Amino acid sequence: MTDLAMKKFLILFTATILSHSFLASAEDEAIGEACPSEFHQLPLFPNARLCQMFDDAFPATLTYHANVDMNEAAAFYLEQLGSTTKDAKVKGRRVLHFGDNNNPIVIISPDGQGSQVDVLMKEAL
Repeated sequence: MTDLAMKKFLILFTATILSHSFLASAEDEAIGEACPSEFHQLPLFPNARLCQMFDDAFPATLTYHANVDMNEAAAFYLEQLGSTTKDAKVKGRRVLHFGDNNNPIVIISPDGQGSQVDVLMKEAL
């Protein structure tokens, strides 16, 4: 992924993060879609909530809230997917790239009493 493509990706996710942070702080958990147990064969953290999916075609994205801190959420994906091709901290968020084609990319942000998890799938696993 080029630097320009990464910047565009981060801008898109920043907008998603801002909108999702508002939802995650809401008392009513009925907002957002019900969370599946996986997203295009990628497992979600157990008890994920407040899911927002944009997956009509690839690239597909999913945003959800997990009731754990960033380190626990990252450890879950490292356990599920193995080692990363890139693991960076960008503006307080942890960005994990997996696979030879950086697929998927998982961005984990602090969010209230837990973490927001944003997933970008360029193609099916």
